[in-house]
Amino acid sequence: MIKIIVSMGEKYAAYFAEIRSGAKFGVWDISKYGGGRLGGHLSHQRGVDFDLPFIGGRGNFDVQANSMAIAALMLSKPDFHHVPGQEMILVDYSLHDALGKGLRRLASEGVISEDQARRAVGALIHWPKHNDHFHIRIQLAKS
Repeated sequence: MIKIIVSMGEKYAAYFAEIRSGAKFGVWDISKYGGGRLGGHLSHQRGVDFDLPFIGGRGNFDVQANSMAIAALMLSKPDFHHVPGQEMILVDYSLHDALGKGLRRLASEGVISEDQARRAVGALIHWPKHNDHFHIRIQLAKS
């Protein structure tokens, strides 16, 4: 999990290195190593969940920056795809169209493939109270 998050941050930073500064990538609640209860969450208990706060802050959703954060996930975990309950991106439905446009733009720029953009859009699931962050659940490789 940590390797994927670090890779996401590196890919995000590399994309914005020459374009602009100030679009910060951060992480909120990560599941405990090996899982277990995490205060304030019904999930985040199996070691496969983390929250990614929106870039731009509350009420100032930066479509380019947030789309790149999701693209960085696709680049860092190339086999990411929606598996109900097991691999998904929870976010308020009101942002799905903007994210879809942003991801398709990144595909047209060659940052991610058309397939990665399609899979990312397909992984967006509406979830209440997710209008200031993404909740990302990934499947970890079996060791």
